[in-house]
Amino acid sequence: MTERSLHTRRGVLASGTALLGSLAGCADALRDGDDVPTPALDEFRGDTRLVGERPVPGGPRIDSLPGLDGRLTVYLAESASDRYERLVALFERTYPGFEPTLRIEPAAVLVAALREQAEAGNVRADVFLATDAAAVDALADDDLTAPLSDDVAARVPPRFRPTDTWVGVGAHSRALAYDATAFDAGGVPTSIDAVASEVPASIAWAPRSYGFRTFVTALRSLAGREAAREWLLAVLAADTETVDGEFFAANAVARGDAALALCSHQDVLRVRAGRPDAGPGLAFTENDAGALVNATAAAVLRASNATTLAHRFVRHLLSAEAQEYVATDALAYPVTPGVEPVAALPPLDALTPPAVSLAALGDVRPTTSLLREVGVLP
Repeated sequence: MTERSLHTRRGVLASGTALLGSLAGCADALRDGDDVPTPALDEFRGDTRLVGERPVPGGPRIDSLPGLDGRLTVYLAESASDRYERLVALFERTYPGFEPTLRIEPAAVLVAALREQAEAGNVRADVFLATDAAAVDALADDDLTAPLSDDVAARVPPRFRPTDTWVGVGAHSRALAYDATAFDAGGVPTSIDAVASEVPASIAWAPRSYGFRTFVTALRSLAGREAAREWLLAVLAADTETVDGEFFAANAVARGDAALALCSHQDVLRVRAGRPDAGPGLAFTENDAGALVNATAAAVLRASNATTLAHRFVRHLLSAEAQEYVATDALAYPVTPGVEPVAALPPLDALTPPAVSLAALGDVRPTTSLLREVGVLP
């Protein structure tokens, strides 16, 4: 288990992080001399070559929101930690009285821990934040999350708040990373069925990731368990490279170890951002589970002893500054009006996701059983 207080260990976060390093000499810039915090927008903006020129983001700014003060425990899914831990640290630097503590582990581990804590009557988290909405929705299904305030819900489209107990703070689509030299013009698959039947070379995937399990859960929901089983067996029979995370799947394409990878669009862009060349191609399937648009989601735990602070924290995740961070550092689709994604992405409304609600994908346990049955997981 990784648990740390950002308030007492800022140096851990600053290590290897240019974003926090740039904050070291600008604490004064985060305030304008009075009691209202005025964070510098540039500190929330990513600085990779994918960012480019940016318009000023729209929406309420942090200095218009009720402040953050006191102790808050955030359970942060490990797949989100490299992106959202820095955002929490920025909030902390804005508010000297804000003392967040993060527990960082895989989403499935955190969900299991919170269920066990709830059974024992000793829930230790105030907020749960995960890059996969299904993990948060699993807690909502167990009635462990609290209704969010109207000012939070009003900022986000209904598709990213299908219940009143969690809210999306950034969106990401399932995608394909591909090696352009492995496909003829127009030959990149446009469906997951084509991935299983037509890919001419190796496929990289990360079946242990929560995002992959949500994708297969969507496939089960849309096509049925047997069709999902057949698809898994077909891909497994191909030249498949199994990796530990979907970033590594996309990177396998960049290294030339795979022709295609099943991943999130964020993973493709993160690989591109770290390379001097163009990196892997980015493609989207159409109207199937492979085109699922998921969300990084946040929820307040019903048993929290800091509910007011927890709700204010979630509201800060939807501020103009935080949504600019979501777009340019996390490389996700922002979910509030007035903030644009990076230019490397098509508009969100140009994607063709399947007709399945994120609220229907919370229980991935049957999917995990299926993955073990076919030999994808041990």
